[in-house]
Amino acid sequence: MPALFSVKTPPKTSPLRIFVPETQNGTTTTNNYNNKTPSPLTKRVQSPSPSNSRVKPTKGTPEKVTIDESSLDNPDLGPFLLRMARDTISSGDNPNKALDYAIRASKSFERCSGPGPGPSLELTMSLHVVAAIYCSLGRFEEAVPVLERSIEVPDIRNGSDHALAKFSGYMQLGDTYSTMGLLDRSVSSYESGLNTQIESLGDSDPRVAETCRYLAEAHVQAMQFDEAENLCKKILEIHKEHSVPASLEEAADRRLIALVYEAKGDYESALEHYVLASMVMLANGQDNEVASTDVSIGNIYMSLCRFDEALFSYQKALTVFKATRGDNHHSVASVFIRLADLYYKIGKQRESKSYCENALRIYAKPVPGTAYEEIANGLTEISAIYEALNEHEEALNLLQKAMKLLGDTPVHRSTIAGIEAQMGVMFYMVGRYGEARCSFESAVAKLRASGESKSAFFGIVLNQMGLACVQLYRITEAIELFEEARRVLEQECGSCHLDTLGVYSNLAATYDAMGRVEDAIEILEYILKVREEKLGTANPDVDDEKKRLAELLKEAGRARNKKGKSLENLLDSNSQRMKKEVRKGRTKLHTCMASQKVPNKARTHQPCAACKMLRRRCDSNCILAPYFPNDEIEKFASVHRVFGASNVIKMIQMVEETKREDAVKALVYEATARLRDPVYGSAGATFHLYKMVQELKLQLELIQNQAVELQEQRNQLLGVLMNFHLQNPVSPMNDPVFDSVDFSVDDGALAYDPVKFPLECDWIL
Repeated sequence: MPALFSVKTPPKTSPLRIFVPETQNGTTTTNNYNNKTPSPLTKRVQSPSPSNSRVKPTKGTPEKVTIDESSLDNPDLGPFLLRMARDTISSGDNPNKALDYAIRASKSFERCSGPGPGPSLELTMSLHVVAAIYCSLGRFEEAVPVLERSIEVPDIRNGSDHALAKFSGYMQLGDTYSTMGLLDRSVSSYESGLNTQIESLGDSDPRVAETCRYLAEAHVQAMQFDEAENLCKKILEIHKEHSVPASLEEAADRRLIALVYEAKGDYESALEHYVLASMVMLANGQDNEVASTDVSIGNIYMSLCRFDEALFSYQKALTVFKATRGDNHHSVASVFIRLADLYYKIGKQRESKSYCENALRIYAKPVPGTAYEEIANGLTEISAIYEALNEHEEALNLLQKAMKLLGDTPVHRSTIAGIEAQMGVMFYMVGRYGEARCSFESAVAKLRASGESKSAFFGIVLNQMGLACVQLYRITEAIELFEEARRVLEQECGSCHLDTLGVYSNLAATYDAMGRVEDAIEILEYILKVREEKLGTANPDVDDEKKRLAELLKEAGRARNKKGKSLENLLDSNSQRMKKEVRKGRTKLHTCMASQKVPNKARTHQPCAACKMLRRRCDSNCILAPYFPNDEIEKFASVHRVFGASNVIKMIQMVEETKREDAVKALVYEATARLRDPVYGSAGATFHLYKMVQELKLQLELIQNQAVELQEQRNQLLGVLMNFHLQNPVSPMNDPVFDSVDFSVDDGALAYDPVKFPLECDWIL
């Protein structure tokens, strides 16, 4: 089964807007509805914490003021009470008193409202104020019906003011649902507000772009990336029509669409938008924003296994953050975490742990004003690294600290669910299955409450909870969880997705344990059919699934269902020719399906190493097949890890066909060098060879000088010997030296005749 990861901490909730109308001479203005909608991602505020100023729900009974129903018929009472509510809020007095004023004002407006558009607009604004005060008191459930009522009052046929009032009601309702943790209802309200705004202003107005950005960020929080991508593209089109080139607003929107592309795995497109946004912000002197973008660019490089570029981006961002924000700022800690992850991926575990410890020291003593959400998010990311380092206890402690910081609030419900799911995985890995099931159960309950019961993440959590139940021998509960996970993943990912197939496999094993052999056989046959016809059989789980199916078929006393399309017909349309070759005995049979044999050498085209590793069908037109044969999987694995398959294909297509083989060899050499030396890669190897060549040149020059000196010494020695020969060619035989008794000449000890010079000497006279 695929590994489980916690969802990213959702962006902080934006402050609820309290629309308090200004009154002049008893007439209420509507200028407040022209205010821009704040973005929940770009303008963050701190969530509830001891240092936050958001008002908690009051425990006492709200102060009641006796209302004279007859006085509410006075048309001047509504604006007066609304002004009183505004003054009470501004002075910071009892918010319940301001709430009472606002409720009385709305009742007065409702009693005095007539057929004209003015009174209904005033009633809408007063209802917005009532709902905002409810939210500030933490009474969100009571704010929802008030906002729903405020949406029903205005009629967009009465003009743009009514349309904007209706739009404001939808957006405020979406904010309220978001604060309650109901992301699906929040997104629905934002979409209704966008449609209302488009109907009033048109689909190319700059204000529509702001609302599209707001809605796109909500889709990102709900992990609905396709919808977010479409909205971001629409925003960029509006910028192209109305904004000046290279504006800061466009740069912010490019960062958003880059985030969407990154979440979808389209790293090249994400990198392009990040670089464009960074250039715009750098030109406008936004150093901190450029550093934040550099961190995002580093993340993309790390996803592409381009570790040296990622290291450079992180170091550049770290330098800026330290210079502008200080060494103990949480942004510095976030870069430390990224560096720790980078060093872990390149195999330097000691450096990785050191950076984690540096980040923890910053989080232990945060600078004033640091949001608890930032600390909790950092602790969650560090725990993932400790988990990878097999330090599960330390990882669990960090996750528990993160949960305590977030608290049990609706706005953090999805984040806490992700943390609990991650804790459940670690409990499962260390064999604490009971605690794992409890963590998964709590995460599932929170995801259901927040409206995320249809997401792929929810299906994965259900699957993990089912595995924990299997370990606890709660088979019936496990079957229910696997079946629900199957329905969710089929809806979100499709029936051929690897996560869905993993759930199918778990469900088949559980059916087998319950004695439902026929159901288990049906599921396993479908899994093998999908793998063989669409995904490929390189997955190591295929052999295990075949063995399980064979055992079940043997137990049931029947053969495998052959209704599906055979692998033979899939790989070669000329199956008759293949069968003839089999009958002639020119090929050997290779088991590719549980009951159907396919000749191994009869295939006109075996899957190349690239397609086998990527689990995709390899046809005769595969551009990677000539350069990565079937038996060179390791070579392609290194290239794919460093460059990515899509980039390799693009680079091969850019090169002339006659030079492609050399280009692939260069890619393989570069990939191997980067895996060995992630920082310098082939440049490091080239420099090392260059240094060795220089050293050899120095040694060669030294040896040549020594040879010249030896030649000179030889010439001098030969000259001395020649002069000696000319002066005393041969000693006389009657020389006293020869007459000595003790004198004897051992001819065997001499290299040549002492009387005659050797003939091979080149200086014989």
